[in-house]
Amino acid sequence: MSKPNLISACRTALARVAANHTPPGPERALQEVLDRLGPSVFAGLLDADGTLRYANRAALRAIGSTPEEVLGQPFEATPWWQGCELSQRRLRQALVSGARGEASRFDVRIATHSGDTLVMDFSLLPFYGPEGGVAHLIASACDVSERERARRQLQLTRHAVEQANDALFQVGPDGAFRDANGAAAARA
Repeated sequence: MSKPNLISACRTALARVAANHTPPGPERALQEVLDRLGPSVFAGLLDADGTLRYANRAALRAIGSTPEEVLGQPFEATPWWQGCELSQRRLRQALVSGARGEASRFDVRIATHSGDTLVMDFSLLPFYGPEGGVAHLIASACDVSERERARRQLQLTRHAVEQANDALFQVGPDGAFRDANGAAAARA
């Protein structure tokens, strides 16, 4: 299937899901694909006003909810957004931007039903209807909690290196100095 045909099939499937129809044929297959993306990939469909119309299985499992408990609700009122006020504010801004046709992408903290907090790379993309206006918003998120943990560990390591009394250098494979801590700079 060519890219324009795939995009058209995706639009049709998402529009049917948004209208609460059971998608036939290829649209049903697309919904199955979205539901099988894996435990760390969330996908959803919202009306242009922010009402949730679809959430894939991974997203629902993370909050321990059924479709009946969240579909038809304002997206910002769903359990995904209850753990962090900053994430709620950013989502509200993204919903306004999305309704104007602007895409948004940012990291958010999502509280799971097990009490864990996931760091998610979240995107909200406008989806245009046949008349050319924003008909839906496509929400997607990917768990980047490991990336966040590695970043924090790197910051801690960098802090420890900076606090060392000994001069520490980072030397590249070519023998050139790449970095030095404060103690090394003070002795230079």
